[in-house]
Amino acid sequence: MIEREVTVEEPAPGLFLHQPKRGFRYSADPFLLAGWLLETGTPASVLDVGTGSGVLALLLARAGVSRVTGIDVRPEWVPLARRSAAASGLSATFEVADVRTWTAPLVDVCVSNPPYLPRGRGPL
Repeated sequence: MIEREVTVEEPAPGLFLHQPKRGFRYSADPFLLAGWLLETGTPASVLDVGTGSGVLALLLARAGVSRVTGIDVRPEWVPLARRSAAASGLSATFEVADVRTWTAPLVDVCVSNPPYLPRGRGPL
């Protein structure tokens, strides 16, 4: 991704999110999902499937989840999520992977916040 096509947002104090200037971008959904998940306590480990920019994974790491992993099949997202984690001083792992074939340690909670598009719209 060309650097001028990336923005850096600060959606929460100290959380710096690198994401494309155009295309998929975070909204309020990951904040709500993180809040709902944390209502029952803080799990030790979370897998974020289709992590994209990593915003949900980073919110959970910021809230004290000790092992956060984000995976995405689109390789262009993972470097941005890693940069966001480093810029925010958060510990999270981001990998290019397909959940259908991903083999890693079990996690306490699996989350996903896919884009919601009408059938037949958006990239495959």
